[in-house]
Amino acid sequence: MTTETHWKQNFDYKYTGAYELKPGETKTLTIKRLCNEEVMSTSGQKQLCFVAYFDAQEKPMVLNKTNCKTITKLYGPYIEGWIGKQIIIESKKVVV
Repeated sequence: MTTETHWKQNFDYKYTGAYELKPGETKTLTIKRLCNEEVMSTSGQKQLCFVAYFDAQEKPMVLNKTNCKTITKLYGPYIEGWIGKQIIIESKKVVV
């Protein structure tokens, strides 16, 4: 079995991304805190994003609407109730 390396793994990104997971791999993370913070896009534009920080020494993750809807199904719509809860992340293609 060969190991494949996504090209983005060769750069030091501040946020967790799907590129860090091998096909079929999952990670279970515990949400430590959530906040809005200014994030620099790959095009160099700054924008305000909703970010999750975790207990483990994982990089934070920018949450999109799909992520938030999934967490809402598990723990309800109020973000204060998400703190201390576990989520499982995986890489999936999403049809918009």
